[in-house]
Amino acid sequence: MTASEIILKYAQNKSIVGIGVSGGADSMTLLNIAVKTLGADKITVLHVEHGIRGQASLDDAEFVKNACEKLGVKFCLFSADIPALCSQSKRSEESEARIFRHAIYEQFAKENNTYVLLGHHKDDRKESILMHVLRGCSISGLVGMTECDGHIVRPLLYTSRAEIEKYVKENGIDYVTDATNAQTVYNRNYLRNVLIPMIDERYDSDALLRLSDIAKENEEFVNKFVNTDEIICDEDAFLVPIKCFDNNAIASRYVMKAFALAGFSYDMESKHISEVCALANMENGCKICLPHSYIASKEYDYVAIYKEVEKPECVEEYGLGFTPFYEGMVTVLQTDEKPQKGKLIFDADKIPENAVIRFRQDGDVFKPYNGKTKKLKDYFIDKKIPLRKRDFIPILACENEVLLVANIELSDKIKVDENTIEKYEFIYEK
Repeated sequence: MTASEIILKYAQNKSIVGIGVSGGADSMTLLNIAVKTLGADKITVLHVEHGIRGQASLDDAEFVKNACEKLGVKFCLFSADIPALCSQSKRSEESEARIFRHAIYEQFAKENNTYVLLGHHKDDRKESILMHVLRGCSISGLVGMTECDGHIVRPLLYTSRAEIEKYVKENGIDYVTDATNAQTVYNRNYLRNVLIPMIDERYDSDALLRLSDIAKENEEFVNKFVNTDEIICDEDAFLVPIKCFDNNAIASRYVMKAFALAGFSYDMESKHISEVCALANMENGCKICLPHSYIASKEYDYVAIYKEVEKPECVEEYGLGFTPFYEGMVTVLQTDEKPQKGKLIFDADKIPENAVIRFRQDGDVFKPYNGKTKKLKDYFIDKKIPLRKRDFIPILACENEVLLVANIELSDKIKVDENTIEKYEFIYEK
């Protein structure tokens, strides 16, 4: 299919379509073809200024803006301080810039119920496949870039860099050249400028595309056996049932689906998938650390994937009424109801004056309703409460004695009995 045919295939029935334009030959070619195919009124150009190259980056933004004015196309500028974001995320500038751009594209596409067109071409596809191979990808990684990936469409994917250069010359299209494209310190530039030319000296790099097509067929077949409905969303974690790990090929697909749902899709390597799959046969509580603060852990009958969150420090005074606590609200109210399952109703007079609402601490003990005193840690284990949740469950405590575990159980020491005069109910809602 030609670039125009691909554009019409996805954007013909859309009232608006976005195009990611950097100002380079690829994206300027795409913009030119899109205007001829759809008309200028239907197009919004999305340009991201990354804050990496100083004045040169600002000049590129001005170039794209002027080009849009000449074409009568709407121009939207998005600015970022990628170096500052990298210092927080610990990602490379390449990865951080890509993530930022795609977040912009995804937001635009969702808000406008449309697609965003990008200028990736056939040579970019080769680079992507080779990059994945060298990072030790799974078969899924060999698929590389696709014509349509969610809200992203790549009309030039079957067009070579040489064909784009010819189109630019024949149509008199102005473009800018990013000086960093020649800097081989960046992984993709090293592939483009060094490795692939070396491969082409002795081999045909188009073989990478044939490998990708074979991998795609394999992927489509295996994915027929993967039911994403099996993956459970539990607050901010995604749980893959242990039964999904019976077959290695299928298990890896479930893990990749869970990664994507959890937001961990960039910088994912086959070793990460293998490590997560191995958790299925480990003891409960075992966990591994993944890039970008993600965690995978064995949780009883599941393998959980989630973003690690630092344990909060939060202590509030206990009392009647409403008390904001961490990300929720504690409500303590008087009640005439009898104790019943699902409600934490207790004897108000049995609560010590210095009781506080907090999260668990070392040394905490708890005497469950009609049970024996035990460490709070052991109580959580008995209740099969996942480790990732234990630091975020509010408790009512007096020193190290736990009087109540929010939304779970109250201590035998504060239960209602025949001598109870006043009853309170404890409610915690996020």
